[in-house]
Amino acid sequence: MATGVVDPTIDTSARVERRFFSIVRWCGLIAAGPALLAAVIAAFGGGSKLLNHSDTTLRAPTTTYDDFRRTAVPSSENNKPANKDTTLEDKEAEAARAAADAEFEKQLKPYLDAIIASLGSYATKVGQAKPSAQGIGDYVRQSMQQIGRYGSGEFAWKYVEGLSKATRDLAADGDRVAKLDTTDPGRVRYDTFLDWYTKSYIQQVRDELQRIEAEKVRALVSLAEAPMFFYAAAIAFGIFVLGTILLVLLRIELNTRTVA
Repeated sequence: MATGVVDPTIDTSARVERRFFSIVRWCGLIAAGPALLAAVIAAFGGGSKLLNHSDTTLRAPTTTYDDFRRTAVPSSENNKPANKDTTLEDKEAEAARAAADAEFEKQLKPYLDAIIASLGSYATKVGQAKPSAQGIGDYVRQSMQQIGRYGSGEFAWKYVEGLSKATRDLAADGDRVAKLDTTDPGRVRYDTFLDWYTKSYIQQVRDELQRIEAEKVRALVSLAEAPMFFYAAAIAFGIFVLGTILLVLLRIELNTRTVA
């Protein structure tokens, strides 16, 4: 029986070809794996950017008397128009304003009485002249109007509610403060505390408004960045698909190749 002689050049060519396909296959695997990972990461990043929502909840300040103590602080009349009404609409509007003012004063009175009583008690304990009820009332009303201009009437009422509690704590601490030397910065005047509390409360409201604006800007930036992540995900996924197709073709070629 005749024995065929295998051409060594054909055997060498087959080995080179197999080595080439092996290198291509591994390159395809190396490219496809990271491409799929990059596609998933980019898609997730784009989705998170797209679904990012800003926190626009306006949180009420939490100023207290204890905050005042930790800081170791040392140390107008309502403009109601008197124009005479000349029309029925004006009279109705004036009546509505009067009713609203009466309701406002009715709601404010319990807080105001408590604030004045607490400040008076503190003033007596530390040897300070008692506060003027009219002066304190005007100051509180003006502060409420200023807070209301920031767009939240609810915060104005939270201001007097918090001030009522803070002045009660101030009065309760009066016995300790009265024992301090008159030169001690902890021996504060009630008007110093009242001014500090109001300014601190208003500053916290401003900080909240600035935080909300920053949140809105951040959300807009994230929304603008989302398409870039999706584009990157699409490109990476395209590379993954091409790499996968290449691997499939190589596998088909290896399965169908016949060597003489």
